[in-house]
Amino acid sequence: MKCERGKFWEALTFAVIFAMLAFLSVGCTSATTHYVNPGESIQAAVNAADPDDTITVRDGIYTENVDVNVDNLTIQSENGTTKTIIKAKDPKHPVFYVGGSYVNIIGFTVTGTTYYITHGGIHIRYDAKYKADHCNIYNNNCSDNQNGIFVYSSNNILFNNNCSKNSYSGIYVWGTNTIYNNNCFENQQHGICIHYSRNGNIYGNNCSNNIGYGVIFSDSDNNHVYNNNCSNNFFGILVDDSINNTFYVNNFKNDIISRNSNNVWNSTAEITYTYKGKTYTNYLGNYWSDYKGCDDNNNGIGDSHYSINSDNDNYPLMEPWENYFAPTENIFDTEQSENPYPSIMGTHNGTITPSSNITVSTLYTYACVGTGGHTESIKLYNENDTLIANGSWNGYIGDYHNITIHNLTGEAPYVTLLKNHEYRYVIKTGSYPQIIHAKSKDVTGGTITCDQFIDANGKTYTDWIPAIRLH
Repeated sequence: MKCERGKFWEALTFAVIFAMLAFLSVGCTSATTHYVNPGESIQAAVNAADPDDTITVRDGIYTENVDVNVDNLTIQSENGTTKTIIKAKDPKHPVFYVGGSYVNIIGFTVTGTTYYITHGGIHIRYDAKYKADHCNIYNNNCSDNQNGIFVYSSNNILFNNNCSKNSYSGIYVWGTNTIYNNNCFENQQHGICIHYSRNGNIYGNNCSNNIGYGVIFSDSDNNHVYNNNCSNNFFGILVDDSINNTFYVNNFKNDIISRNSNNVWNSTAEITYTYKGKTYTNYLGNYWSDYKGCDDNNNGIGDSHYSINSDNDNYPLMEPWENYFAPTENIFDTEQSENPYPSIMGTHNGTITPSSNITVSTLYTYACVGTGGHTESIKLYNENDTLIANGSWNGYIGDYHNITIHNLTGEAPYVTLLKNHEYRYVIKTGSYPQIIHAKSKDVTGGTITCDQFIDANGKTYTDWIPAIRLH
């Protein structure tokens, strides 16, 4: 009996250990990178992929329509849009038909989806079967389709895409999304069409030489629209049944139509700018090519308002908005560390003192070779210890060494750091960033110091400076 009991417990112990090992084996499965060569199928790679995998498409011309219904999947070209071209095999179907959420489509030329006006070369779905969102579509050339990019959902980011020469629009969106730094020109109808957007951000886009409108807003409220260029379209912009949107520091050339709408046409906070060699701080409106007002005090802002149907731009710009932000050195760079090790993730506290005025919107982190070193978050404080800017990492997506810095004290899409002023930083790093082992260092653009670094194990140092570039 005793022997049988021993065998029982031995068998039970073996079964438990086996189950634990099986569980750990499943839980520790690493993401896979799938490579697609010319003559092979991108769709086959998608079908074989699991969430968190990456598909890298090598140089070549591919003719197919790809249904992307796997969540957390990245599909990227190996060498960019000029090297990797995907043509629709069926013109009635999108080249990329995205049904999965958290999908990234990066670096392709996408063409040939020409049949339905409700389709785009890259199409994000939201229907009875698929409800895709939180996708990133960037660095693509989406031309010669009905719509370059068509989005039927919210919480996606579209940036750095070239959406030109499409039969209807460059970008067509239903829902709330972030749309920035896209070129939408020479489309047969419109540059960007936005419907039912709430609290979205649309900035830095070039919508020019379209036969219809540069930008259309319909049934869209509380969006922020800035730093866009709408020029040489038949109409600059159409705003229809939309309220409480804020339009500021844009260029509008040609007519504007506003129907059943009530919006704000200038910044809601003062912005520091330079005009004809002098620095001012004021509210800023938009540049209108047909504005006829005067500027008697020569501050770059018109003395009379510009009328937009029932709305007014009370601070119209006398020149295109780019002329109000004089180029500066715009870089603070420690450069790479000569001795980056030892390195570990942790939280850095220190100060930055610029040697000239700089405007920055991005933080780049130098990583130790062969590692995923990066910054998880950054906070910047002024001399009154007021938080003026912050930024957070978006994960291992695209160029993950860069994170965007957000201005918390105004509406400018950057933060200005003044010459010889001291700013406190709190930078939380991940993996293995390069470390400058010094208490203080003179760098390109100023001086950086370390007050305290607490590593992931709780150990404290006073001579660990993160190797970074602010630009």
